[in-house]
Amino acid sequence: MAYNKFRWWSKGRPNKPLSNRAHLFDKLENKEYELSYMFKELEDERARAEKLYQEGYNSYKGTDEFGKRYVGYDNSRMARVRCMKLFEEAHKDEEKILDKLFSDFSTWFGVDLESIIMDLPAMDTEELYQYLNETYPRRTAPPVPRVWDQV
Repeated sequence: MAYNKFRWWSKGRPNKPLSNRAHLFDKLENKEYELSYMFKELEDERARAEKLYQEGYNSYKGTDEFGKRYVGYDNSRMARVRCMKLFEEAHKDEEKILDKLFSDFSTWFGVDLESIIMDLPAMDTEELYQYLNETYPRRTAPPVPRVWDQV
């Protein structure tokens, strides 16, 4: 992805999200409900910031410890700023993903997922889909919201 002055902290989404009309299982295969891609970028950027710090620290020619640390921090400053922004945005993105997961699964299976999720054992999203598909009657198409219910 080319440089974007409005999203400079991120390399961009690795996969394009499917439309809202796509089948739920297709969205699962597209990994739309998985952990935010920004967490992986954050991990990589933290390692890069540490590497830049060590390079700056080791390249300092003086003998004082303060100077070594200052050069190290100065060398890794933008990487650390990017880490902070990625951390903040990754949590926002993760919140959106969870909201979408709850609403899509609840709509598709016709069950309030928030009320039953705490009683279920730990599982990934595909296992959750299989469990709900076996436990609750599967709809062939998502229900169409009625206009008068939204008022």
